[in-house]
Amino acid sequence: MPPNSQTFLRQKTVSPPLSRLTPHTLSSSPPLLHYLIHLRFLCSRSGRVYLHKDIRLIFARRAPDTEPDFSFVTLTTMTEAPPSPKYGPLDGQSDRTKLTGVVRL
Repeated sequence: MPPNSQTFLRQKTVSPPLSRLTPHTLSSSPPLLHYLIHLRFLCSRSGRVYLHKDIRLIFARRAPDTEPDFSFVTLTTMTEAPPSPKYGPLDGQSDRTKLTGVVRL
């Protein structure tokens, strides 16, 4: 990770929608989200990587074990990262160099 940059990782755990589990209905509904974690990382000027700002967690409101047909469902875990560019400048910085001094006329 380049110095003075930031990025994130997101991990989702999903299961197929319940409508897909029953053979009588065909549906194109999105998968059911069970868990999600969103982590932000920061690389300092010295090259050290830190967790940045906050950690976001999402848990489903319903208990997955209470679903009637959940005993044979496989949970799928996906890890996502930003596409190109994978790293962005730190908050408050732009790609241009900042003015650090005062110009005297």
